[in-house]
Amino acid sequence: MSWFLLIMYQVAWWACALSGPFNVPLLGPLVVLSQLVFWLWMIKNPLQEFVLLLVMSLVGIVIDSILLDKGILIVPAHFFLKPPFPPFWLIALWISFAVGIRSCLQKLSQKYILACLLGAIAGPIAYRGGMALEALVLSPQAYWILSITWAGLFPILLKISDLYPIHIKFQSPS
Repeated sequence: MSWFLLIMYQVAWWACALSGPFNVPLLGPLVVLSQLVFWLWMIKNPLQEFVLLLVMSLVGIVIDSILLDKGILIVPAHFFLKPPFPPFWLIALWISFAVGIRSCLQKLSQKYILACLLGAIAGPIAYRGGMALEALVLSPQAYWILSITWAGLFPILLKISDLYPIHIKFQSPS
């Protein structure tokens, strides 16, 4: 099941990242909605899980709003929301990432130093991927700022995730 959830996360990332450049603003959010519904369907207490995912997502959305406001990130295709608010596809990406942390990245739970290192490396790489797809533009100093930001952000998101244990309705054989 975890492989399927990882694939769902990757599909959601690509759908979100391509929403802006291909002028299909609801593609990413709709794919993420299906990911979210599937995940919540698997959980014994979906309301508690939804609130936790909302908190995790809001942390990321606030961070991206600050980065947009300061010109670190520039998103050419905003569609419905205007800066400093992230576009819907970027908001959806944060929801998807929160689900990904809960569903695929739980092995990093309480490994905050490793999460710090992974965040410092993988965070900027993910944004660079978005830039390569022309979903966003990064300022010259963005890589250092993103690295420092994600070095702190990823462990914080894992810590928030650790507040409530995950209770799956059914377990697939491993």
